[in-house]
Order: sequence, then structure tokens, then C-alpha cells
Amino acid sequence: MTFSRKKPFTLGRSSSTADITTNTTIPSPMSTPGSLKQIIMWENAADPSTHLAQHLLVILSSVSERSGVTSTTATSPPNKLVRAIAPPSPQTPGEVLLPQQRGTLNNDKTPISSPGFRAEGYIPFPRLKYPSVSRQLDFSSITLQQQQQQQQDDVALPVADPVFLVQGSSFHDAYKNNGGVTTTHIRVDSRHDSVFPPGQISSGHADLVSCHHSSLVGLYDVVDGLRPGGVLLIACPWGDVNDMETTVPKLVKRNIARKQAKLCTINLPAVVAELGLMKVDSKVRFDSAPKAYQHVLLGATLFLTGLLDSFTSTVGSKLVRVEELDMLRRVKEHIIHVPYPSSWADLLLEEGDVHHLPSFVSCTLMPGGANREHVANGGNVTTVQSTTTAGVIDQHKGVRSLSWYHACWAMMFPEAMGTRRAAHPHIPNTHLLKITENRRLTPASYDRNVFHMEMKAEENATEEKGEGEVAIQSTSSLPSPDEGGSRDQSRRGKFHYDVGEALGVHGHNDVEECRRFLSWYGLAEGDLVALPIPGSSVSSNEEVQMRSVLQVFVQYMDIFGRPNKRFYEGLAAYATDATQHEKLVLLAGKEGVEEFKKRVDETATYADVLHEFPSAHPTLSQLLDLVPVILPRHYSIASSIKAHPNSVHLLIVTNDWKTPSGRYRIGQCTRYLQDLKPNTTIVASIKPSVMVLPSSHEAPVVMAGLGTGMAPFRAFIEERAHMRRQGHKVGPMALYFGSRSRHSEYLYGEEIDEYHRDGLLTHVGLAFSRDQAEKIYIQHKITQDQVAMDDLLSKRGDGHFYLCGPTWPAGDVQDAIVQSFQQCGGMQASEANDYIKKMKKEGRYVLEVY
Repeated sequence: MTFSRKKPFTLGRSSSTADITTNTTIPSPMSTPGSLKQIIMWENAADPSTHLAQHLLVILSSVSERSGVTSTTATSPPNKLVRAIAPPSPQTPGEVLLPQQRGTLNNDKTPISSPGFRAEGYIPFPRLKYPSVSRQLDFSSITLQQQQQQQQDDVALPVADPVFLVQGSSFHDAYKNNGGVTTTHIRVDSRHDSVFPPGQISSGHADLVSCHHSSLVGLYDVVDGLRPGGVLLIACPWGDVNDMETTVPKLVKRNIARKQAKLCTINLPAVVAELGLMKVDSKVRFDSAPKAYQHVLLGATLFLTGLLDSFTSTVGSKLVRVEELDMLRRVKEHIIHVPYPSSWADLLLEEGDVHHLPSFVSCTLMPGGANREHVANGGNVTTVQSTTTAGVIDQHKGVRSLSWYHACWAMMFPEAMGTRRAAHPHIPNTHLLKITENRRLTPASYDRNVFHMEMKAEENATEEKGEGEVAIQSTSSLPSPDEGGSRDQSRRGKFHYDVGEALGVHGHNDVEECRRFLSWYGLAEGDLVALPIPGSSVSSNEEVQMRSVLQVFVQYMDIFGRPNKRFYEGLAAYATDATQHEKLVLLAGKEGVEEFKKRVDETATYADVLHEFPSAHPTLSQLLDLVPVILPRHYSIASSIKAHPNSVHLLIVTNDWKTPSGRYRIGQCTRYLQDLKPNTTIVASIKPSVMVLPSSHEAPVVMAGLGTGMAPFRAFIEERAHMRRQGHKVGPMALYFGSRSRHSEYLYGEEIDEYHRDGLLTHVGLAFSRDQAEKIYIQHKITQDQVAMDDLLSKRGDGHFYLCGPTWPAGDVQDAIVQSFQQCGGMQASEANDYIKKMKKEGRYVLEVY
């Protein structure tokens, strides 16, 4: 039978004669040796009525009540070994499989039943409720005498030729879809010498994809595994395309049409009722709806894969009653073919549509003998592990998909799994700091939010990875149990900074903004990935960092940063729409300079560009190639560690603005910091600075700070105050501070006034530009103090000058100092400028401007 244009599908009942794109033959029964059928079943774990996969495996593999179950590995030939390994059912998130071991058996030679137990030995058929995950099974007939003999001796026995060679691999996620999702990949072959590779069926190779709950169609790309022209069966009441208008995402519809799939549905309750499978007077009455539904799904599956005739003529007649076999044959009459319009293949995904769905289940249980992988450990700490034995799924340049199950293993058994914890594995000298104070300094009514933050180093929470090294360790160098479990105490460095240094804050993107983007982009925030550590070689035996997808976008990927032209050029390669591709190429080239500049002025982000060009939809792995990591934002430290042991202070202004179109923008790191509450932990690193106090405590110091440029000078003053309290003689200190208003922006004003009264600050010059009609800046105040400038910076010979703040006043400030050398020191202009050059060369004239 065939699908043809304007012709109803005669496999069952067709609801319409809509124009369809397929014209291929329905799968015929398996009639030749070596016929391989590949089936993928998607099941809602919370609905037992549709749990067919395990039932189908048992049915296909059984011959009689005396049947045995044998197992072979992928490397040993079948029919030579009678052995099975059967873990418990992956039904609850609390079950954990321990490493493979030869376990203790009950008196009847069946394994002791306990969560997480794996037993190796002969298992009679009645005990095999759930075949092993990722395990090839060779089901054959053996006699009861042979079975008893093996139970006594636990030896390998030759077995009879099997009717089918069956392999099933189940993958279970206990957290999805309100109860869990299971997908089972089944291979059935009549060849007796077949050896299947364990695991998933490759994308685009399944003859039948059977989705037993309609909700899964919107959660996963169930079509991905289907071969071109294959059959997609959905257990649901849908009868035509109108029923799918709002329930099936455009992405799935488009994939169905582009694969020219045969779309079928089956209404389980209706079929059970019509066939009378639960009537009291029926000879084939089932005692529960789940069993009846399984019988219907079994019939549909056997028919659509062409296995029905072989099953009923060989295996089925030995398993079930004649009446049940007749019902299996009648199920095909109730399969509804749903023709779909050919226009589905050209559906455009718009904003608000799902652009990506996962095509596999992210397992919460580890297959037997599973490889070692890791996951992110939440918060600011990343789990890091050797890639020596890491399993790879959908690898692209070192990016791997992982399961939450592996997270448990990595964290519970860090030594065995080669796991350690690090804040930012690719950055040396990172520290975990706890917020102790976050206080706004400017009035709430003021249009500039300047705030003071204090942080304390967490005890034993720093990690130093060596001088300039990327966070790379071999498995042999990971911590042993007596070194503190998953924390590498031997590599810890005490938190310390020098006066004038900067603190690099590793800011996060806004969580809710990231969630909105992930929802639009079609990525599941809870899925886990392993990422290569920047700077490391993907192919070498090194480490990987593990994060959830949400963590990748919140903590790692600069998705809300400003893209350069290389991003537009790289994104163009993924654009499927010709117009969008042309526009991206234009923006990346010389012809698009003006358009590119407009986007820079509007502060267009990577996310904005992806929204604008939705046909360009790179995978997560590819996005990580295109979008850089979040870089730390460096702030001058506003404290002396001698005055505040184990603590660090920052002075920060919220960096926000409006674009030419009126759109409000705010800096990534200041948005992250401004609302942090006490006891919140952040990740930071120390960066050296040019702002270094003179080695002599008696050398004169002149400081000029504008706005938050006051930060390093507060540290300078605290350092000298501490030295004086210790009995050291300190030299003169002059401070010039400038801002808009004394009332609103006299930052640390009370402290400055107190140090001035105390005599530590020998001179203070304050310039508040908007407190009077004429604008007054710090260069004006310096000009008023020419005698002091010449004395401190020239005549004494060891004076140091520092300027911190915006770039714009730097030239005027230097001119004011040059004038003081001329007016009070008798220098010519050239001599004064040469003296400034000499000071710069000696490190006595220091600028930190931005």
C-alpha cells in the first residue's frame, strides 16, 4: 500500500484527503533473513498504561513458559553464553546503580532485589521485568533441565537458535514531564550472527518512532531519530491536522514534512472499546486498562514494522491465545493515517515559537559500567574532572551532553571519579568572597547610584592553580581522601592583595533574562553539559568543567555582550533563510559599516542578533564557538588589607545609559553587583595595578580622584594611617577629589574630613562642578595650589602623583602641574614637561584612567 496525493491512506481510516508529500511503500512484514527493524519508543513514566517498550522486549524474546534469557556483550558472539545482567527498573530518581560487580544471588539463583544492585548470573524469564540498560540480549529456548542445571552450576551453556535477536537500550529521566520520561531504542533482527552496538539508534535511522503520550511531542524532537519515509505513531485522539494546530510545535511539523514521514495516530481508549478488550464476557478480556492499551500498542507496533506475520506465525502462537492473536491483527484497522499539507516543510519559525527541542533523554540513571563524567555543583563552584573515561554524546569540539545521574556520582565519589571543585578553572588565583555589606552612598533621589561593597574571604574557599596556568590536572594529581575530599586543599592560597590592586569580579547575567532566552531558543535549562576549559586542548588528556545549561548562560557565556563582526560572519553560516543570510554577510563586510555602527550605538547584544535572525540557529556547542566567555570586570580596591584583615572593599557606580532609540541599557557586572544581598557569595580574582604606593612611607603623595576614582586613594590613606598607628613616620599626603555635588556625591566625605583634621591628609582640594554657576574641576584646584605642587612633586625630589578617573581631565591636570613648575620652580615649559616625563619613567607620575 502506498501514500499518494489526493488519496486516502488505506492502512486504516484516513480522516481527509489533504495534499501530502510522501509516496513510499508501507513497511512489509519481515520476510527475508537479515531484516533489521529499528524502533524508538517515547513513554511517559507516570502513565503505566502506555509502558510498552519493556513489555515488547519480553514478548519478542520469549518462546514459552520455560524460556530463558541470555545475554551477550557487543564483542562476543551470541549462542555461546547463557548469562544475563539485569539492573532494577529505573523508575525513581532515588535509585543509584553501584559499579558493576558480581553480586550475591537468592536461593533461587535470582539477584537480591535492592535499589542500585547489579547482579551477574543466570536470571530466569519471570524475574526479568526490566532488561538491562544498554545491553544486547539474545533470547533463545532452553529446556527446563538445562535451566536447572545452570542454576546449580552457574556455567555457560550452548542454546538453540533464536527466532529474533533483540537488543533494547532504555534511557530514563525521572524529572521531566511530571513523573519522568523514558525512551527505549529497540533493534530486532532475524540474523543469528548479528552484534549490535549498545546505546541509542543513530539519528535518522529508526523505521518507527512510537510516541505513547501526546505531551512528549511538545517536549522533545521525537522526529529526529526517524529515517526518511519512516512511520511516526502517536497515541492520542487526534484525527486530522486541525487537531494538531496548537498542540504540535511548528518545529516538529516542519521536521515531519522534511523527512516525508508517515504520520499515524491511534486512540487507545476508543480502540479498546471497539475491540471489546475489557468486556466481561469477552474471551480476551484484560483485567486492567494498562494491559489492554499495551496489547493495542503491541499490535500497532508489530504491524507498522512489518513484524506482525512473523510474530503470529512463530513466537506469538506459543505465548498468547488464538483470540489475542486475532485482536493483534485487527488493531491495524484502527490506525489512523493523518495526511498533512506539504507546506509544513516550509514553515518559518518566528519569535515565540520553539526553535530547538532535545532529541534524546538526559538520563538520571547511569548504564552499567558507565563512563565517568561530571556536572556543575551549583552556585559559583564548578565540578572538574579528567576526561580520560568520559562518555561522549553529541560531541562538538569537546562539548558533551551529560545526565544529572553523573552529577551524583561525581560529587559522592570525588576520588574514584577524579573530581575536584573550582570557582573558575581557567583563571588562576580565584577566590570565593561573601558579601558583608552593600550600601548606597548617593541619595535614592540622585540619578547616579554609587555604592560601597564589603566582602570577606570564605575560609578555605580559594583556589590558586599556579602561575599563569589554566586549570588543568591529570587524574593522578587529583586530591586523595586525606586531603579533603573534593576540595584540593594543597592548592589553596591565602586571600591577599596589595594596596592599589584591582579586584576582578566574575559577574553573572540576569537569571530571568537567561531563562526567557533559553525558553525562546528551545534549550532546557536543567540539562547538563561538559565544556572544555578555555586554553586547554580538546584532544589531550585534560579536564573538563561541568555546568547546567542555565549556568552556562548565567555564569559563563557572554550572551548579552556586544558582538563584533566575526560573530555576524560566523552566524551567517547557520542562516537557512536566504534574506537573513545575505543581511548577516553584509553586516560582516565593508559594505555594512554604517549599519554595523548603528547596532554598536544601540548596544545590540548577541541575544538581540539571534532574535533578529531566527533562521540562524546554532546548537549550544556551536554557540560556544561564536560567543565568548564572560570576562571579569576589574574595580580598584578601596581598602587596605592591613586595616581590614581578610576583607576587601569596592566603590562602584552603576553603569547605565539610554541608546539613541531611547532603549535603557545597564552594564552586566554593575547590574549583578548592585542588588546583591549580604551573605551572597561571589567569585573574584586579584589583578596587579600601576597604582603602587612609594616604597618609602615618608615620600610625598599627591592624589587626584574623580568620582569612583577615589577608590584606590581610600586604600592609600588607610595604608598610611595603619603605618602611622604602628609608629612609622609617614610623609605628606594631598588629596584632590572631584564630583558633581558635595551634597549628593562627596564619596567617603566623613572619612576624608576626619583624616584631614587628624593631619594625615595635609591638604584637601574639593571640586564639585555643579554646586555653583561656573564649573570647577580638580585642575582648577591644583592651579590654586601651585606652591604646594612644586614643593611636593619637584623640590623634594621624591614626590609621587596619581590620577584615577575618566580620561578627559588628564591633559588639563598635567598642564596645571607644568604651570606650577614654571611659576614656582622657575622651569621653562620644555623643562617642566621633561620633568613630567622623568617622573613617568621613574613611576612617580601614574595615571589610571578609563
